[in-house]
Amino acid sequence: MIWEDAFPTSPLFKFLSLADGQYPPWQDRVSAYLEGKAYLSSPLAFNDPFDCLPPVLLPKTLDEFEEQKPAFAQRLHQSMPHMSVADITSVIDQAIGNSSIDAFTEITRESFNNSGAQMGVFCLAECIQSVLMWSHYADNHKGIALRFEFRGRLDCGLMPLFKVRYSSERAALTAFFSGDNQAEAITTALCTKAEFWKYEQEWRFVEPAGAGKTIEFDPKVITSIVLGAKTRDEDAFWLIDQGIKRGIPVMRVIPNPETFDLGFFGVHDPSGPKPSL
Repeated sequence: MIWEDAFPTSPLFKFLSLADGQYPPWQDRVSAYLEGKAYLSSPLAFNDPFDCLPPVLLPKTLDEFEEQKPAFAQRLHQSMPHMSVADITSVIDQAIGNSSIDAFTEITRESFNNSGAQMGVFCLAECIQSVLMWSHYADNHKGIALRFEFRGRLDCGLMPLFKVRYSSERAALTAFFSGDNQAEAITTALCTKAEFWKYEQEWRFVEPAGAGKTIEFDPKVITSIVLGAKTRDEDAFWLIDQGIKRGIPVMRVIPNPETFDLGFFGVHDPSGPKPSL
């Protein structure tokens, strides 16, 4: 069950590009994170065209729809308590009466897709030693990663964080018409990606209708700044200064000279001992 994977116990990382020409500038974005402010992206901005847009299984005939209509109306009433089940049923009947089942199905699926596109999502990853993650999300190793440690902090502002599951099959939404565990079905659908994304080892915070919103969290959950193997010196100096000001250790990725592994060493650690990943 996906609720069992809603509270990470190991460190997670936010990979960031330091490329010039971003808006806002990368310095402002990093400062915002270090101050405890996170921007929630819309899935429309993601590099996965399937993300947060699960298939919606709907009735294929009017007879099938009539059988499921009471449950459907009840589901809608739960999200729209200002309307009675009878009023909702009347609206549904009117909509069906003015169009075909195919047209109603298309309208319903479009509505679900619009809702998915309006989701606000904040993504983190487990895999700090992944060459691919540094390549794809940190400007070919010239960027950085921020280390997040939650240690059971349910009040930090970024909970629950759901672990993404990877599958060869898309998770379809059916709970609006049948079944009791609607919340889990929606969460599963929003946190299931194709197997070829498995290298990301992603966790995500999701807020309905939160796309484009900035939320606040406890900045103390950020416990170090990790410089990429190719982070520019001038950028590294700025980041080390930020670490000194905030008492946050700064580390740098060092490619192993003999293997394909990535290693790390401390650049600045205000607490004394070098941090470890």
